[in-house]
Amino acid sequence: HSFPTRRSSDLVENINENPEQSAKNVWVPNRNGLFLNIAGAYAEGENYDYIIIDNNPDVGILFNMSMVASDFVIIPTFADNNAIEGIYETQNVLNKLTNGKLKVSNAKVLGYILSMREASTNMHTVALERLSTIANNHPDKPFVKWVSKGVKIQETSIYQEPISYRERGSIQAREFYSIAKEIEKRSK
Repeated sequence: HSFPTRRSSDLVENINENPEQSAKNVWVPNRNGLFLNIAGAYAEGENYDYIIIDNNPDVGILFNMSMVASDFVIIPTFADNNAIEGIYETQNVLNKLTNGKLKVSNAKVLGYILSMREASTNMHTVALERLSTIANNHPDKPFVKWVSKGVKIQETSIYQEPISYRERGSIQAREFYSIAKEIEKRSK
């Protein structure tokens, strides 16, 4: 398998890393052991406003180290109970990294995003209510946003362009814009 290393547009640069390359390119030693330097590996000499690290949902070493490298964490989820419960697992890992013995992270939970929302279903209404409760009880007071399910968003992977380019007026493009504005506002 071969993965593209970079895809760019005027506003977004998408860097995908082959797992074999990851192991040799982003691990750096320091006095506390090996730490993942994802952001530093790509940002050195570059001028980025934001670097977004998109992890798989598995909680493992790469997941943990990306939290060490991050200032903020945005937790996406689906509406099912297991996915919502996964938020607690993510927050527990982050809590150990920020408040544990080593205190290796300063990351804060910036927000929760409900993916593939279908407004007409009870499951999604209940999921949004649960996310709001979780956010209200969290010390960082994260935002709660959603991205609606739709064909337009699924087509973006075919065209390899952000939905905001291809389908500016779509519901999903407006939802992503709202999320981006919220990230911009809260991360300053």
